[in-house]
Amino acid sequence: MIELQDHGVGLAAIDAGIRLQMIQQASAMESVHDAASQRLFSLVYEARAAGMRARDPDDAAAFARLEQRAGETLHELRGLVFALRPKSLERD
Repeated sequence: MIELQDHGVGLAAIDAGIRLQMIQQASAMESVHDAASQRLFSLVYEARAAGMRARDPDDAAAFARLEQRAGETLHELRGLVFALRPKSLERD
């Protein structure tokens, strides 16, 4: 068993440092999520618009698949960010 001893740095200070690190990580994850989400969201609507303009049914189907996959990826990204968020930073 490991014992924590106070050597001039209180356990409260260590806890505050860990909490600060968790906040910084959450902030970084949110930034990555925001940037990637915006790009994927844009891709979904660009694919939809291209599919609506496509004259060839095969092209329209390819754009529909692209829209579907980009939407699924966006959903997965949101789920991943939600799963990785620090539980101690949740708000009621």
